Amino acid sequence: MARVYDSRGAKRRMLRAAVDLFLEKGYHQTQTKEIYTAAGVTNGTFFNSFGAKDGVLYELVVYMFDSQFDKARTLVEEGSRPSMVYAVETSIQLAMTETSEHLRDLYVEAYTLPRTANYIYEKTSSELYRIFGAYNPDFTEADFYEMEIASGGIMRSYMSVPCTKYFTFERKLTRFLTAAFDIYHVPEAEKREVVEKILSVDLKGIAAQIIEKLSAELRENFACQA
Repeated sequence: MARVYDSRGAKRRMLRAAVDLFLEKGYHQTQTKEIYTAAGVTNGTFFNSFGAKDGVLYELVVYMFDSQFDKARTLVEEGSRPSMVYAVETSIQLAMTETSEHLRDLYVEAYTLPRTANYIYEKTSSELYRIFGAYNPDFTEADFYEMEIASGGIMRSYMSVPCTKYFTFERKLTRFLTAAFDIYHVPEAEKREVVEKILSVDLKGIAAQIIEKLSAELRENFACQA
């Protein structure tokens, strides 16, 4: 009996190989040939599955952003303001890009490519409606989608610039959160309270733990199943 080709298994192997290579070398330094060679498949199989390298990134972005706000909620104390969830989620993203240059490369590209950026905007807009709807009672989810294009652009800009002794991580967080909260009309007192609380948290330590856990989850999720 002829053996049936396992296209799903091949795709999972390529995604697993891409995770390892992106974390080891960065998105831009990884060649498509390295991905399909490491996965033990052909050039044709790769392009049939993803079309191009950005197709691989899209799959990873969908996985990474699918539950980011839910994970942020687990880190927020009960009774905290809703805006704290947004502050934690976005601040951890910024912290992750300061922890690893390869993750900076990956995240900046995710916010740059039209397909992945649009997925992030659409995925985030429903969360923004849930978090900031009370401050914008006349806004629909579509309005928040449009506003997320603005805050997402700010996020990408701050991600792309590494911190220095002059532009510290604390200043980056303050500048980003202040600008984002202004977009979503967060009251001034709440804005100051949330920013102050965020600055008291060891975000880089949390980010390092999340990176380790996320890496393991990605590898396990895309591992070949028997």
